[in-house]
Amino acid sequence: RKSGLIKKATELAVLCDAQVALLVFAPNQRVTVYSSSPIEGLLQRFSEYKDTPEMHTNDDYFRERAHRESLEADGGRTQRARAASDGGAPALLAGDSAPTLAASVVPFATATAGVPAVAM
Repeated sequence: RKSGLIKKATELAVLCDAQVALLVFAPNQRVTVYSSSPIEGLLQRFSEYKDTPEMHTNDDYFRERAHRESLEADGGRTQRARAASDGGAPALLAGDSAPTLAASVVPFATATAGVPAVAM
């Protein structure tokens, strides 16, 4: 896993032309360091950074993951309701059954009946 993390840090540095520093403290007190440029310079730059850095914790990750899963479990009902109220076409979402999709398309089709189509 550690080698995969270092590979991703390297890819981030190369593909995004970013300066990347990675410190991994293992349970056995061993430290692994990856740096795309001299680590001392990056640490100096970080210590002099005036703005509040964008920080992410494990709690943030799990909170976001739970939020995404609850949206997926919703089955897109909120999205379809929002699209219908905005007058937009309902989106076809994974897991939609034909009756569910039809129920969301019929009001849209009825509301837009008689509106001339635009040629693309």
